[in-house]
Amino acid sequence: MAIAKDTAFADKVAQTKPAPKPAKETAFSEKVAQSKPAPLPTVAGINAFIATLQTKLADTNVSLGLNADGTTPKVTTTSRVDAAQAKKDAGPPYTAPAGFRWTWIGTDYKLYANTPSAGGGGNNMGNNTGNNTGNNTGNNTDAGTLGTPTTSVDVLKAMLKGLGFTSTVIDTSATYLNSLLKDGLDYDNAVQVFLNTKDYTLKNGTKINSPFYEQYGFLNEGLTKPKTASELFNAVEGYKGLKTKYGFSDKYLSTDSLKNYVKNNISVAELDERANAARLAAINADPAKAEALIKLGYIAQAADLQDFYMDAKVGKEQLELNRNTGVFVAEAIRRAGSGLLVENMQVANYKKIAASLTDKGYTEAQVAQLASTGFQNVAEALKPTVALSGIYERTAGDAATTSTIQSELQDEEFMNMASARRKKLAEQNIQAFKGASGTTQGSLRSVNVGGLL
Repeated sequence: MAIAKDTAFADKVAQTKPAPKPAKETAFSEKVAQSKPAPLPTVAGINAFIATLQTKLADTNVSLGLNADGTTPKVTTTSRVDAAQAKKDAGPPYTAPAGFRWTWIGTDYKLYANTPSAGGGGNNMGNNTGNNTGNNTGNNTDAGTLGTPTTSVDVLKAMLKGLGFTSTVIDTSATYLNSLLKDGLDYDNAVQVFLNTKDYTLKNGTKINSPFYEQYGFLNEGLTKPKTASELFNAVEGYKGLKTKYGFSDKYLSTDSLKNYVKNNISVAELDERANAARLAAINADPAKAEALIKLGYIAQAADLQDFYMDAKVGKEQLELNRNTGVFVAEAIRRAGSGLLVENMQVANYKKIAASLTDKGYTEAQVAQLASTGFQNVAEALKPTVALSGIYERTAGDAATTSTIQSELQDEEFMNMASARRKKLAEQNIQAFKGASGTTQGSLRSVNVGGLL
């Protein structure tokens, strides 16, 4: 028979277990545990940290242009030997003219005639077993084989052609170039004197003038920032090509005209556009355009229309403004029959508006289109506004003139400047006719009833 467990004894033992710690005591224990100092870093950890700092410092030094250790890099320069080798590897400066050849001597290429002088032996075309050691980089004593360095003017001509100058200007300067060579100048100096010097005094005291300077170089006179010889040559020859293309007057290629073209930085492409615009204007023969330019003081008569575009004294920006102003005024003149005034006061207003449109980047064609639509709106609103001013402002003794009202309408149309007068007159008209006029306070395109605004 099984013996029953003594449950009473078990319960009694369980009741004798210690009670749980109070919450406050537990919190204190945890706080004590947290306040224990962290373990000290190991030697390996310290070394790793130092290595990281050193790497970052090296990267910083390199980014500042220093060596990784912070020292200043040594500047290395290319030796004269290396520079000479690079020049040799690059090859001759230009193709040798007929009858001559390039030969590397010392640290530079020299031009020699193909016909050898008397007294020399061997071919010296590469490996010379005589006095030359084989590569011809030292002092070559075989003058008979190489011939003598040429002072032919043909070489100088070849150099100038290589720089882009035409045979015409070069061939006509042969006597001058030959004089420079006979006076002892080398090719490079002769080229510089020819292109950039007005005159040169020979050893015998004779002064000779550069043909290039007389045709092109003089254009640099008076310039704060002179052009290069190539720029002057290409500009003048380009201008001459346009004369052939459009057949314009020689006066546009006069000395003064050429100097002003260069002074005002008028490129060949820009003069091409000007000449084409002048041609189209002559074909179109727009009387309003001619009248506008005369009123603005840009030309004296309609026959001077080409002068307006080709005037060398007018730079690119100024001509752009003048052209925009011209087409703007022309559209006003077309509507003179609708009551629009084109008097001196209005011309001043037109210039102001055209300048504003130009500053905003409008092209000549865009200004013409904007003016066409805008002046039509101004013309339609002008008479009704003048009539309302006569009705409502006359009693106060401050009725506006037609010119004043027109200026205000133009500012509203083209400059987005709302007309306080038009707004006031519209409100008075609405009140007087109890809105029967149907006008609003909107743009000049407001609906008119009974012919009034």
